[in-house]
Amino acid sequence: MTQSTLLPSIPASQASSPLANLWEQGLKNQEDSGIQVIRSDEPVPKTFVAPNFGEVTNWVPQDSAHPLYSSRYADLLREILLDYMTEEEVKPDDPRLSQPNGLEVTNLNGKPLTFTRDAAGINVNGVTVRQSKANQDGTASYILTESLFGHREKVHDVWREYVKTVPAYDPFGRPLGATAKLKQALFRRPTGTSPSSPPSWTLIDVAKRYDEAGTDTPTQNTQQHAESFTTLQHGKQTDFSDVSSAEENTHSGVA
Repeated sequence: MTQSTLLPSIPASQASSPLANLWEQGLKNQEDSGIQVIRSDEPVPKTFVAPNFGEVTNWVPQDSAHPLYSSRYADLLREILLDYMTEEEVKPDDPRLSQPNGLEVTNLNGKPLTFTRDAAGINVNGVTVRQSKANQDGTASYILTESLFGHREKVHDVWREYVKTVPAYDPFGRPLGATAKLKQALFRRPTGTSPSSPPSWTLIDVAKRYDEAGTDTPTQNTQQHAESFTTLQHGKQTDFSDVSSAEENTHSGVA
């Protein structure tokens, strides 16, 4: 078996971290893999660093398959997560950050994390800290403007490899091959609405269209896309010309 450093459980102070969802996936990978892990009560991470939400979101294109949620890249995900944790306590008001060379500690992968402070604020490895906080549990949190250790580039590289092996999906999170009947069903107005007025969709309407199209029960991701769809359909600036055209073609028997 491969021996690896154990990912710690997510403390309450990190429940809203930009890395929390990936952290949950890392813990799942760890539980499912059966790897031999190095487990100890001490030391535990006392300082947590993370890129901001926008940065983490843009590691891969939106509405695209994400490699870090695949067990194939479990090792990379664990490496990334441990890169943002250190057992050293680094509080935002620590005077050592203002030293000429700052305060250097090592993360849980043994890589250096250098905290510095100047008139503009705090930096970690030269990257600006957007937000810092001393948490009630005695830990500290730092949110960065960018990723560290080339993580964005690493994830993008494996994403380019990963998307070649997984199905493409439409904006509703459905495989592209299943969209034809669904599109036809979605473009029909709910019963009782005037043909001269824009369709007024609800999430229930969308779910019914999935059933009529013979698709599987929508997943949570699909429902989220459906909610986005209905929101757009209710928007004042929505252009319904394509919808009307598609409906006319449907009623006239044009596929």
